[in-house]
Amino acid sequence: MDDIATQALLWRLRLRYPDAESQRAFEAWLGEDVRHAAAYDASSTRAPAIDLQQMAANDDTQDSIGLGRRTRILWGGGLITASAAALALVFVVSQFRAAPYEVATGPGGQRVVALDAGTRITLAGDTRMRFDRHDARTATLLAGQALFQIRHDAAHPFGVEVAGRVIQDVGTVFDVSSTDGDVRVAVAEGSVIYNPDREAVTLTPGEGVVDAASSTTLRLISAPAVSVGGWRNGQFVYAGDPLATVAADLGRALGVKITVAPEIAARPFSGAITLDGRDPGQLLRLTPALDATIRHTSGGWTISADGRASK
Repeated sequence: MDDIATQALLWRLRLRYPDAESQRAFEAWLGEDVRHAAAYDASSTRAPAIDLQQMAANDDTQDSIGLGRRTRILWGGGLITASAAALALVFVVSQFRAAPYEVATGPGGQRVVALDAGTRITLAGDTRMRFDRHDARTATLLAGQALFQIRHDAAHPFGVEVAGRVIQDVGTVFDVSSTDGDVRVAVAEGSVIYNPDREAVTLTPGEGVVDAASSTTLRLISAPAVSVGGWRNGQFVYAGDPLATVAADLGRALGVKITVAPEIAARPFSGAITLDGRDPGQLLRLTPALDATIRHTSGGWTISADGRASK
């Protein structure tokens, strides 16, 4: 392993528990050579193989990145250095231990998370996701909706967990939403495999699936590729989706709570809705399309059955 690769690996170890000083030093190291960033990214995919018998306890060479006295570690057939045998063992364990963190948006907001140079995830309003600092190829949608733009890596496919289901990318742009245990997926580019260890349904551009918590059957849907992720610009397209799903989408976008009466929550809706900004008052003009009463109350907005709008 060359010196730059060794330094990158040791930086990854040091940054397991970063402080302000180490973060500043790391940023300075990145700026010293254009090869440093690529080496640091590559270090996350290497699998450690440590032979403690080969560690040189008498190696007093000082570590240039602040880890102190180093011993030798076998890594992919070559020798690198680390601070001590005990620290090396901690490193091996930490490579396989999740380091989760969450990102959330407020109602009506959006946020973009870049996991690497080619992977971006856009969170819709009122959405929570969990990521892993040690693994940029996995994410969990805890609630809400997100658009995934994924760099394809056949050796390390990207996976999304949502409400007990798994979505595996095959190099793609796709949208996932989760509402009360119901999961909806739509594909704009490439393809995904929905629940690869169970139904293993492959979805290609223009296709989607609805997996309702109340049903044991998946529903395949048409999802025009140009409309996938349209919520980022206030554009929503539905093909037989229940009013409860429509309300959840609009509520996330407008930053308000929208409650649908139980007797019409499952009523299917097909059509397109365009929002102009975040003024929730525009919900009233949807009365004819939804064939429902839309009412503003002290607790938010309600949709009920008789088809008249009221303030």
